[in-house]
This record gives sequence, structure tokens and C-alpha cells, in this order.
Amino acid sequence: MGVGEFMKNALAPDVKRRSSIVVIELLIAGALVLSYDAGALWWCGVALAVALSLMLIALPGRMSGAERVGLRLGLWRRQVFGSAQSDGSKPDQAPFDIPVPETGPIGARWDGACMVTVVRIDTPAPTLSHLDPGGCTGGPSVPLSTLAECVEQFDIALESIDVISHGIRTHGTGRVAQVYRRTLGPLPATAYRTVLVVLRLDPTRCPDAVARRGGGSEGALRTAIVATRRVANRIAERGLSVTILSAAQITAATTQLAHGADSGDARESWDSVTTDRLRMRTYAVAPEHLPTTLGSVWAVPSLSTTLTLRLRSTGDGMTSLRALVRFNTLGGDEPATDGLIELVGRQRAALAASLPVGAADTLPPVSEQAHTLESLAALRLSAAGCGQLIGADHSGRAVAVDLLGGGPHIVAISGGLHLAQQVLLRAIAVGARVLVHTDQPSEWHQFVSAVGDPGLLTLSGGRVPPGHFSVAVFHGMTPVAVDAPTIITVLPPGVGGTDADIRLQQNHAAPQDIWVGTPNGSTMVTMVATGDEIGFIGHSLPSMARQG
Repeated sequence: MGVGEFMKNALAPDVKRRSSIVVIELLIAGALVLSYDAGALWWCGVALAVALSLMLIALPGRMSGAERVGLRLGLWRRQVFGSAQSDGSKPDQAPFDIPVPETGPIGARWDGACMVTVVRIDTPAPTLSHLDPGGCTGGPSVPLSTLAECVEQFDIALESIDVISHGIRTHGTGRVAQVYRRTLGPLPATAYRTVLVVLRLDPTRCPDAVARRGGGSEGALRTAIVATRRVANRIAERGLSVTILSAAQITAATTQLAHGADSGDARESWDSVTTDRLRMRTYAVAPEHLPTTLGSVWAVPSLSTTLTLRLRSTGDGMTSLRALVRFNTLGGDEPATDGLIELVGRQRAALAASLPVGAADTLPPVSEQAHTLESLAALRLSAAGCGQLIGADHSGRAVAVDLLGGGPHIVAISGGLHLAQQVLLRAIAVGARVLVHTDQPSEWHQFVSAVGDPGLLTLSGGRVPPGHFSVAVFHGMTPVAVDAPTIITVLPPGVGGTDADIRLQQNHAAPQDIWVGTPNGSTMVTMVATGDEIGFIGHSLPSMARQG
């Protein structure tokens, strides 16, 4: 997008306002002229002109009546006749693989004139994250200024780079998840997060680069490969591990973003898109609220939240940034969040703009703002989830650790059995499926019965589906090789797990104090079981704690 086009978009509201004023003046003037020939009915023409003029007036922060009518008609047309908009669901729009012998296939798809490729930022090694109502700190962040530099790459100019951040607070809506939600309260604790970097290359914008690489479709493919690798390398230089997705991985990522819903079959209404029980509602983020909204939207108790940032070059050293946020729920209204702009009548286009195989962006310029590299560097968007809440440090900040993501883990929990069960209860709430190996099964029966779902928590000894459980717990037994990426060893108080990469050690003198150690840091936290949690783990608590 050149300077002229960007300025046109930036000035669009002012141009629209001036155009409305001119039309209003013409309507009134026409009414006055016609009133001379209308005799006693002259006032009808004036009243009609005034009514039509009012339809063109928009109050600050609101649409005019004419705009609203136009959107209603457009929505009706799509509902009755269907949408011609591409959503990536047709065979000729599906992702395909570009063979790359040395690294494996790179997935791509054509989106109109643009070729789309996707880079995923992988989950990093576990670290301590600190939470407050304003956001999460401590983990790595997405290098937005670096990505802005990648829009213009030497001889290759990208149409845009999207950053799609998809996060969940809890897994599902069961009893355990509901208990954990109440424990979190207003904290923006995104347990697990998927971050995709979506590149759009328009070969007509860099014909020399395409010609230099063979020209035609082959040259365009090679140019897309080079651009994608450059972006992946720049992200890796910032200390983040990345994966360039294949066609199958792009399809899987799209399915995850939409919770398995087919965007082509989704039903669009005035303020949302629905499919089966899922309701997807997208807003634009007001530019002046962007710095705080990047952290606060994750506190909304949705099934999942998807934040999409689109970066475009303005051609004068600045980068245009637009932010959309989508709340995926099972119905009901989301709590009010400051700084969000409703996109009524445009929900299908907004959904498509937040998918890596969605249609080319057809949304009008809304919430776009030009940024310098310095202002982009000041924006913080977490590159990974925080994991599960452990407790609060001595300064009162909530502390979370990822026990499940980022590759295989060995976790050692040294302390009372109630500590291990409380940690596991919260792990189940964010997606863990736990198989317990123990020589003291009676100590676990109450906890297993309280959870009440053998697919989430069960004792070993029965028939176990291969690969179903993500966490294997060993209590009173020596760990053995198992088919689970996370192994948790429950140890007596005072015994440390020297080979563990994550350690939780209870202070015998002050049982509520837990030392938490990860490869990237350690801290002391206070961990208290809520009343809801005691209902699950009360049997394993010391008698004094149960009475308190």
C-alpha cells in the first residue's frame, strides 16, 4: 500500500464527513427549489429533505443511519443469496505444498492475487510468568518491529504480514474448568497460545524479484519461499523457535482457530457468526487503546480469544497496524471491554480476516494507525501462554508456569499429596489428561471420584488408550518409560528432584510457601487452595487445613 492509498484510508472518515455535508446541502437546496411548485404541500418536501439529511449524519463514534441501512441490506443479500467471498473452503483455494528438498514442504495458497504462507512461533521452554489485570510479563514477546521491517525485504515487497494470536484460559467448560475460572478471576491468564505469522505476497508488486527467480508461477513460488525463510530467520534471531507450516498444518491451524467450525457453513448475523453452538464475535481495537488491550482482552472468559494484527508498509518508513479481536463463546454476551469497536454487519469478513486461509481482507479501513518501528517495539504481545496459575509471590503478583507445553517435561513436586493434587487439578483445567501410577491408590480415590471423568484423571491398571494421556504421575514409585510427554514425580517433603526441569518444593515450616524453579528462573510463591478446590482435594489436606 503506497503513501497515497494509505493517506486515502487514513483520511476516509474526514472525506466521508465532508461528502455527507455536501449531500445534505444539496438535499435542502433541492427541497427549497421544489417547494415553490408544491403549493400548500411545500413542507412535505422540506420534511423529506430533513429526514434524509438526518440519515446521513453520524454521531461521534457511531454510524450514520444510511450506513446502517446499507450494512443491513448487504447482510440480507448474503443471507438470502449467499456470499461470493472466498473463505478457503473450495478445492481450488485449498493450501498446497511447495516441495523444498532440504527442509521439507512449505504450505501456501492463492488468495486472489496474493500467495499466502504461514510461520508458527513454537512454544518456548517453560519460564515464570507474572500476571496482573493489565497483562502477562516474564515470557517472550512477538517482535512486532522486526516483522514490520520484514514487510519490505530488499527486492521483495510483501502485501502484508498478519500476526494471529489464539489463546485459551481453560480447556472446555466442565466442572474443573469452571472452578479454575473462578480462581483466576480478572487475571488475563492465557494458559496456552498459538501464534501464527501469515505472509501475503503479491507477485505484481515485485516483478523484478519474481523475474530474477525464473518468472511466471515458478518465480512467484520461489519468491514466496525466499520471503518466508527470511521472516522465519528474523524471528529466530530474536530467540524464538519457529516452524514454516505445510499445507496440512495450515489446514489444522485453521481448524483450531475456528474450533473445528467450517467458516463456509457459518451463519452470519448482525453482530456475530454462529455455527452449531459456537458464537464468534469480532471487534476492531481502537488505536488509542491498543497498548492496554493487547493484555486486557485475555481476561475475557471466552472459550478462546483470537487477536489479529495486520502490518502494512505505508511506503514512507511507517507501518500501518490494524487490530481485530474475536471472542469465541458458547453463547451469551462478553463483558464490556474498553477500546473495542463493533463491526456490525461485517462479521463474516471480520472472521475471514482472522484466519490464515481466509479471504482477502474486505473490511473497510477501521482502527488503522501508522506506527514507527520504535512505537511497535513498545507494544507487547506475548509469544506463548503462561501455563497454569501456581500462586502469588511476596510482592502480590500472580505467578504461572507452563507444565504441559513446549516439549517433554519432567516435573518434581516435593511436599504433601494435597500440593500435587492441587497442581494436577489446575493442570486438568487447562487441558491435561492425567494417568496416576501409585502404590497408595486409596490416597487418590477421593480426588479421582471428585473429578469424575476417567478421560481426564484415572489410576493406572486398567485399559489405557495409546497416546491419550498427556501427563503421567508417579507417586511412591520409580518412574518408568511411558507414552506421555509430561512426567510428574511426587516426592516426600524435603526431597528434591535433581533431574527435573520444573521443580515445586514445599516449605515444611510454612506449607503454604512453595519454591518454584524452572530452567529460566525461580521464585517463592504462596499457594492457597480455594473453597472450590478443597471440594476436590480435601481428603489429602492435613486435618487443620480442612478445618480452616
